[in-house]
This record gives sequence, C-alpha cells and structure tokens, in this order.
Amino acid sequence: MPALWFFELSKPVPFRSAQSAAFTRTSRAGGIPGTGRSSRQMIRSGTTLRTLLNDYRKMKKADLKRKTLAVPRGAQRGLRVWKILDLHHHFRSIIRQRNMYYLDPNILQPLTKSAKLSFAEYVGPDQVEWFVSHWWGTPVSVYCDALMRHAKEVKRHQESDWSVAPVDSRTPGDGSWENTAYWICTFSNNQYNIQEELGGGQHTESSFYKALHSEGLKGTCMILDELAQPLKRSWCLFELLQTIELEERAKEETRPFEGLLFCTSNGVLNYGSSTVEISIKIGERLAELSLADAEATTEKDKKMVADLVLQTRGSFAEIDHVLRLHIRDALKACQEQVNIDFRALFARLPGGGSQPYPFQTAKTL
Repeated sequence: MPALWFFELSKPVPFRSAQSAAFTRTSRAGGIPGTGRSSRQMIRSGTTLRTLLNDYRKMKKADLKRKTLAVPRGAQRGLRVWKILDLHHHFRSIIRQRNMYYLDPNILQPLTKSAKLSFAEYVGPDQVEWFVSHWWGTPVSVYCDALMRHAKEVKRHQESDWSVAPVDSRTPGDGSWENTAYWICTFSNNQYNIQEELGGGQHTESSFYKALHSEGLKGTCMILDELAQPLKRSWCLFELLQTIELEERAKEETRPFEGLLFCTSNGVLNYGSSTVEISIKIGERLAELSLADAEATTEKDKKMVADLVLQTRGSFAEIDHVLRLHIRDALKACQEQVNIDFRALFARLPGGGSQPYPFQTAKTL
C-alpha cells in the first residue's frame, strides 16, 4: 500500500477497554502507565509521536496479554477488538481523523520494525472469528466505532438466541464482546513481506483467502460509509466473492455462517441497528454501483479479480445482482426494526394503541 498522508482534523473520541485494566485504571486516575503524565497533559503539551510510540512499547512490555508471537499467515492472525480500540485510544491525539494510510507507516511499522512481524503478531494474535473487508481511506475512528458496535451486537444476539452455541473459553472472559477477534489486512498482514501476503499471483495462497476459508469463521464484516468506498476496490470485490461462495457452501452443508454483514459506525444494517439515513444512502449507492468499475493498485491484481468473477459468476451483472439481494435483505431488517421502534413509541403516546400504523412492514418489500 502506498504511504499517503491525510491531515484532516477532528475532536478525538476516547475509548477505555475493559481488557487493559491497568491502562484503564491509570487513565481514569489521570495518567498513562510508566510516563508519570496524564493523557490531557500530554495532548495539551503537544506530545510527539515518538513519545507516544515509546510509551506504547513500555505499556506492551508490561502487559502479558500483549505478548509477541509469530504465527503462520491467515487464520491465526486474528486481533481482539480491545487491542484495536486501545491502540486508537493511546494514539488518538495524533490519529484524529486520519486513516490507515497514515496509521500503517507512522504508527504500526515503527512499532513492529524490530520484530518484522504483523501488528497482530506483535501484540499477540488469536484465531480469527470475523473477516473485515474495508477501504484504507476510511478514518481509523470509524473502524473502531464500527467494530465495537458489531462486537457488542453479535454478543447481544448470542445471548438472546438459545440456538447459538456458546463461545469457546480459551481463557477467562473470552465470551465478552471485547475479545471478539477480527482479521484486518492492515493489522494481520506482515507489511514487510506484502508480496507473500498477496499470494505471489495465486489468490488461493493469499492471506486474505486463507483467513476467509479458515475453519470456524463466522462471517465477513464490510465496513461501509454512505459512498460504499470498499466496493470500489478490487481486493474488496475479491473478499465479497469469497464470502458469497462461503455462504452458498454453508447453506448446502446446513451449517451456521452469518455471511456478509454491512457494518457502519452507527451499527450493523443486517441487525437493523444502523440509522435510517445512512441505511438508505448505502442502499441507494449499492442499487446503482457496478462492481466492474473496481480498481486496484496494480493492473495485475485487477485482472486477477476480474477473471475470477467471470470464472465463478459468469458476469459482473450476476455479482452485482447478488450484492443487491444482500443489501435488500439488510434494509428489510432496518425497516422492520424502525417499525418496531415506532410501534413501541406510539403505544406510549395518547391514543397510540388505536392508531393505524402508517408504515409498511419489511414483509411487504
């Protein structure tokens, strides 16, 4: 990936993870472990990126839950969401509204330079549960909000659905939403050996493919904004194609697989939890989008993905159609949830229980 810098400024949004207890307690007390300085003092005094990097190294060294471990490419390089959120929290005064094009060369690579490993390996990897499809140009804060909402909503669905098998307990507390493990190329790929991660021209040897086809994968989280930027990228199209094939295979084998989930900073469309405005904008965008227009950093990658689409689906029109079926179903869930919320609200208002309900239900779509 090219090292591009974006300098948009925005008010930082802090996060305190339940899993880094020492960090959380010290932050609440007004300090950062091993520094003797409060986070506010550091921000006001114009703390340099170098200082924050050194402080993070010290914090990692003292935390047994962030022990560096080299593992094979693919499924074993999942990263628990609390580690992603704590990374953002620690560097939030520098990151602000910047994106992965800034995060990788300026923060992740300096941290992993001595080990020459992926960031997931550097802070301790886990078996992947969810694959994340995304665009590097999305602000890091949006990633964090989207992943946190997805992890919480998945946990809530598990608790309310008795048919869902309990989470494997590898260590105490693994069932909490903070321990949900994601494969994200920025964190899970070794950025010092990117050609190997891409498979050397063979898509089945890429780390993307290995993670997507790993045993126990629950589904794909596609992080979207209203412009659906990930679907303009060839590698995201590759991830979509693989997810669709995995859905079809799981259906044939009658095994659980959540498939493609559309995730935003406001919630998961498939669960009906995103806002009406963003849901409609994404739906409108995908109703017109042609995946044939997807671009890649190299023509070789673009051609590889395009050829794969034609080999497996027959045409771009076919995969466009399948994508629109997915967003249609997700929008039905959003509409149904809005209807439920309005019915509940009307029931609390004078005469609400006897008023005809003015909105369509999802079943009428």
